[in-house]
Amino acid sequence: MLILKSPHQKTQALCLLFHGYGATAANLKPIASLLQKAVPSITFVLPEAPRLKDGVPGWFSLHGLETRYETKLCEKTLCHSLAKAATQWVADHAVFLQTHAHRPLFLAGFSQGAMMALECARHHLKTDAVFSYAGGLHNAGMIPGITLLAPQNALFCHGKIDPVVPCQFSETAHHHYQKQGIPSTLMTTNGVEHWIDPSWLEKTAKIMKTVLEGPDKRPG
Repeated sequence: MLILKSPHQKTQALCLLFHGYGATAANLKPIASLLQKAVPSITFVLPEAPRLKDGVPGWFSLHGLETRYETKLCEKTLCHSLAKAATQWVADHAVFLQTHAHRPLFLAGFSQGAMMALECARHHLKTDAVFSYAGGLHNAGMIPGITLLAPQNALFCHGKIDPVVPCQFSETAHHHYQKQGIPSTLMTTNGVEHWIDPSWLEKTAKIMKTVLEGPDKRPG
């Protein structure tokens, strides 16, 4: 894991930021640095995905999924692979997570990493807000237990011309969260492909500040 400690003497909150398929934690360090500049009381932790059988770093294999996003078989395989990966990561880092359990927790991720953040927020970690960049869930309505652990806030961000992960992943998850009564915001941006738009980070920082300044924040 790559850790960007808060420059403050006392860390107020923790944010886990998961990278995408084929990348490393270092790829998201500039993103974490920008967010930390806006909200310096947060320590950012950038998990490192394992190397898969094909040698590519990733939270789960994409073999056979790339061209089948619209099929029921793909949905089932994707959901199973994602659930397994998130469960394993949380189990492997249980001690670390318990050490910081008293602080507000934010989960964020890009692409496959966004799916990891959402899965952890659904089933494993009590989360104050979850931020999904170019990720989401393809058919959130078919996945059992999506509100088992409901995050307090959710932000789904996607480029409208993303050629890698369809924008509907974010749209579907956002609408499902709304139906479940979870405060959720959707940002779809014209002209943005498969990356993170600066406007999304501005919105992320605003939500983080609102949570940390709220009356029901956890003691730090």
